[in-house]
Amino acid sequence: MKNSGWHNFISSIRRPVLCALFAAGISAAGNGAADSAASTGVYGAFSLAAGDYSARFSPRYSYALEQIVFQGQRIGLNNGNYGFIFHGGDMKFVGGNNKDSAGNATEKIISMQLIVDGVEIPAPAPAEINVLKTGEFITKSKIRGISVMQRTIITPTGIQRYLNLNVDEDTSVWTGYAFMVCWAPTTTEWMAQDESGELIEGIFDTQGLILRKESVAWVAVYEPEMNVAMLASYSPENLPGKDIGHALQDLATHQYHKLYYQPFSRETLHAGEKYSFAMKIQGVRVKPERWKEDVIKTAQMTKEH
Repeated sequence: MKNSGWHNFISSIRRPVLCALFAAGISAAGNGAADSAASTGVYGAFSLAAGDYSARFSPRYSYALEQIVFQGQRIGLNNGNYGFIFHGGDMKFVGGNNKDSAGNATEKIISMQLIVDGVEIPAPAPAEINVLKTGEFITKSKIRGISVMQRTIITPTGIQRYLNLNVDEDTSVWTGYAFMVCWAPTTTEWMAQDESGELIEGIFDTQGLILRKESVAWVAVYEPEMNVAMLASYSPENLPGKDIGHALQDLATHQYHKLYYQPFSRETLHAGEKYSFAMKIQGVRVKPERWKEDVIKTAQMTKEH
């Protein structure tokens, strides 16, 4: 392992298999998927909430992470894909909310598992579940020749995301994104630390791709109205980025500042290959005049622990 903090965190996660219909600490705004539709606008969508964080999942995006709320404010918007998607050279993306020419889903959900504070409950869940310590949502799916497992863990200290890919048959991946986040367009500045430790920073003032680094330790964006920075930290075990690598997109037409991590470009993934990726998302309460210093301090603490 390249980083003991990430190793300790990953190895400490347990996978309980207890089953129950209801768990202590669960607070649902209604009863069942029908009420979920009424409160979220999408039938079967639900959220896991812990401390200042809320993560939403929806069938619109094949139950990948769809939205992030921090301190009651939507900071990660639900207007784009967050999970694994790719295309094989034809520019027709598959996975997530992408459809085929007949309008059918290109990602087939195989199974879902939801564990709240050590107790497994049926998924999809009621509209919102309050988590005391740990909420874990796992989906297993198939996209063309690749078996996909996406795992999101939410705690009062942040949101961890994991992606495991098992290649069942040779699959062309011309452009493949492991993780994405649709940050709100009200974020005004960004900062990142690359693999050498160098700090890079800038402002959102263009309508194109910025940053574009092969490898980064973390990327942060600043939201001045909330006095909050959102920090995305990446496992050093991840593959280096290719093509756009780690990038931000200032795209006014979609009304988001999108964060990308692209580990695959113009290649064929071969049967039997396996890939694993991890990242963590944290909100940082900051003082406007020193938001960068506050982010650097939090990033260092995350790396060490």
